[in-house]
Amino acid sequence: MKKRIAPLSLPLEKRTQEVMDKIFPSNIPSPNLYRIVAKNEALFADLVDSKFIGMTGLFDKGRLAPALREKIILRTCVANENQYEFNLHVETISLKMGLTQEQIQDIAQKQCTLELWNSKDLALFQLIDQLTLTRKVDDQVAQEMLQHYSEETIVEMIHIIGFYTGVAMLVAFAQPEFDNYKQYAK
Repeated sequence: MKKRIAPLSLPLEKRTQEVMDKIFPSNIPSPNLYRIVAKNEALFADLVDSKFIGMTGLFDKGRLAPALREKIILRTCVANENQYEFNLHVETISLKMGLTQEQIQDIAQKQCTLELWNSKDLALFQLIDQLTLTRKVDDQVAQEMLQHYSEETIVEMIHIIGFYTGVAMLVAFAQPEFDNYKQYAK
């Protein structure tokens, strides 16, 4: 199948590479999806310069613990059937953010193994699944979230869920090939 939007070819033009170097190591090929977004050079530069896109993904302002943020991203990828972004995170940063290999494998399942997660995580996964699949949150899940997280944190979590749902939409349209970062893993 022909890809709908092919990524920019490597090597990138100097100006685009300079922007890419702000968020991705220059000794490793940049992700296909980043190079698809960079086809709109002005948008890509704005996203990077505003720090909306960074080294650990979208909108990482350091307010959420890295492992919590990574759980949100991976579960949102699963709920949106975004295998590309899930694979990208797993091959690049999921372990570095504090998840275990067992958790990464489990979070990809529709029903998570209860023993691997605490009640906060399980409430979060229910929130993500409900928001992504129905855009409705039942009262029980809302109450569980409010028991475990501050309102301020929940607001940020919901924005990250929304941002990564948007990524899933771009992936669904562009259909990028998976990046292969296993060869760069240390």
